[in-house]
Amino acid sequence: MLVPLIAGGALVVVLGVGGIWWFSSKGAKPAPQQTAALPVSPASAAPAVPAAPSGTLLVQGSTDGISVFVDGPIKGFTQSDGTL
Repeated sequence: MLVPLIAGGALVVVLGVGGIWWFSSKGAKPAPQQTAALPVSPASAAPAVPAAPSGTLLVQGSTDGISVFVDGPIKGFTQSDGTL
């Protein structure tokens, strides 16, 4: 009557240790990282640079030899008739 009791206890211990080992070995491995390659559309790859504003500039003055600057650099001088 003592042998089945000891065998049952040993079985419980072996199953307990085996279960702890099994679950701890499964949890020790890091989960695989899932990376999805998203397609990059040309529109979202780089935003388009807006075009510089363009137009017509009319310069007229009453004195000749006046320097005309546009966005920093000199673009010309007024003439005796007042035009650029």
